[in-house]
Amino acid sequence: MTHDVFISYSSTNKNAAQAVCHILEQNKVKCWIAPRDITGGFSYEDLTCNAISHAKVFIVIFSESSSASKWCQAELSIAFTEQKHIILFQIDNAPLEGPKRLILNQAHRIDAYPDYEEKIKELVESTILVLRRKSKVADVGSVGCKPITMIRGKGNTFTR
Repeated sequence: MTHDVFISYSSTNKNAAQAVCHILEQNKVKCWIAPRDITGGFSYEDLTCNAISHAKVFIVIFSESSSASKWCQAELSIAFTEQKHIILFQIDNAPLEGPKRLILNQAHRIDAYPDYEEKIKELVESTILVLRRKSKVADVGSVGCKPITMIRGKGNTFTR
């Protein structure tokens, strides 16, 4: 399993998660994201746990729907237990409540509400800095991302 980042999100926020993954990977940051990286014939739960364990950074696309998602809660719990560097990328004004509040109040937080697209560059730069500190390897992307142009429309295509 070769990835640097695990992306946790609610399926309701699929477009935001895919945009984050796309831009990170354009900047040489390897991501693991479901369902793209789920291999047929294996347990979804086992693959997800292994992917979190092997990631250096855990990004949660936080929203009202991810806050209510049992899967997102379980993934966050594993990331916390495994002492992963957690980055909270908040895309709406959902409050931090319950056990998530305890965990995510300690997380690196990027308020990306109301327009997450404007904050993806900050997320990429922060992620690259964390990865550099963790691995002390200079070939992980470059801080100072390429300009991002997003084309809205059918299929939410992302280009540079």
